[in-house]
Amino acid sequence: MKLKDETDESYYRNRLADPPLLDRAISVQVNGFAVLAVPVGNTRRGGYLLCWTWEDAKRIFDQLSKESGFPKLRVVYWGDHEFVVRWGPVISLNSDLEKGRFLGYRADVIQEFIKGGHEGNMPTPAERQFAERKG
Repeated sequence: MKLKDETDESYYRNRLADPPLLDRAISVQVNGFAVLAVPVGNTRRGGYLLCWTWEDAKRIFDQLSKESGFPKLRVVYWGDHEFVVRWGPVISLNSDLEKGRFLGYRADVIQEFIKGGHEGNMPTPAERQFAERKG
């Protein structure tokens, strides 16, 4: 299923160093929202999606495991009964600079975000939706 979510597509197209990765992005349902799972490639080393339930996480894991571009796919318990579907190498991301590079964002996008005083809060579209719905 390669349906596109316009909000996510616009978000990533304006941030990715390699926007053509969106041609291989997979639309998945997470917490009642359609979001894009963007595969690895070029400078993008991995990605993740937050899920409220084990059932969502398992369904997304099963869906992405059938697609290319999602290496080392795994589900991680994140606390408060929430789960994260992750792909790419297992590494610590200790700053927005590291997180932005891992996700394949352009350097200017990362620096603009950090200069704006938002260190520690560089959300993906799925994270924004997750926070809005929980809050």
